[in-house]
Parts: sequence; structure tokens; C-alpha cells
Amino acid sequence: LILEDAVDWRPHDKIVLSSSSYEPHEAEVLTVKEVKGHYVRIQERLKHRHIGSVHVMEDGRHIHLAAEVGLLTRNIQIQPDISCRGRLLVGSFRKSSREEFS
Repeated sequence: LILEDAVDWRPHDKIVLSSSSYEPHEAEVLTVKEVKGHYVRIQERLKHRHIGSVHVMEDGRHIHLAAEVGLLTRNIQIQPDISCRGRLLVGSFRKSSREEFS
């Protein structure tokens, strides 16, 4: 992957590569293999095609068309002291006008 900005990611970090099409299921979670400035090598093969280019408009404006890349490993992770199979969901959901889950 060639990124717009240099990153300080490390081998085995987990990253997310967003879809660059209209298909949200084409986002991928990947594992960093090696980083050199703006260049990131990944361990997996990509399952989907991701683009990164600049489109020049008729009036000369430049529009960047590219997938977003984000680091997952160093986000806040909540882990128990012991192994368990529970999941923690953070957010809220309104089932009806009287039922809200947070």
C-alpha cells in the first residue's frame, strides 16, 4: 500500500482498508508485514480491488479518489484478565420509541 502520509506502524499491527467502490463489504482488515515511510507491505493478499488516484476536473481541480486506511491495533482495546467468549459493544440502539439500549 502506498499511503499519503508516512506512518510509524509496526509489523503485526492490524489495519483496516476501506472500500474504494460503492460496496461496503469490500473493506478489509489486514496485518502489517513491513513499513518504510509511505509504503506498507501486508501479509495477506487483497480480496478486493482498491484504487488510489487523482482525478483532474475540467476546471483544473484535483479530486483524490482513494481508499482510507486506519490503524486498529493501537485503538482502545478492552480485554479481560481471563479468557471468555463475551463481546462488548459500545454505542446505542433504539428499538422503538420506548426502548433504547446503550
